Amino acid sequence: MVTRDDLDRTRDLLVEIARKSERLAVMHSRVTGKAITYHEKVQESATNSQEVLLACMADMENEIEEDKRELQRLQERIAKWAKTLPLPEKQVIMMRYIACLEWAEIADNMAYSLRQVFRFHGDAVNRLDHSDYNCD
Repeated sequence: MVTRDDLDRTRDLLVEIARKSERLAVMHSRVTGKAITYHEKVQESATNSQEVLLACMADMENEIEEDKRELQRLQERIAKWAKTLPLPEKQVIMMRYIACLEWAEIADNMAYSLRQVFRFHGDAVNRLDHSDYNCD
C-alpha cells in the first residue's frame, strides 16, 4: 500500500542521492588531484589518508546504490497506484515522484496554474487516506 510516508520518502531519497553524489564527486576529485612531492613521513600520512578516502568512497557508492534500489521500489509502487487515479492526478504524481520534476515544471508541462497542480496533487494524496488500494 502506498502511503504519504512513501511519497515523502521518495522525495527525501532523491535529495539524499543528489547530496551523496556531490560528496562522492568531491572525494573523487581529491583522489585524482595532482600528486605533490612530500617528505617521507608526510607522504606516508597522505597515502593513509588517501586509503581512508578510497574506503569512504566505496562506502558512499554502496549507500547510493542502496538508496537507488529503495527509490526504484518506491517509484514502482507509486506508478502502480497512479494508474488508478484520474488522468490529471496521475500526471501530477508521475511527474513529481517518477520523473522527479519540480512543481513549476509540472505546471508548465500540464499547462495548468501552480494552484491547480497543487489541487490535483492534494486530491490524489487524499485518495490515499480514503482508499483500500493495495499494490503489494
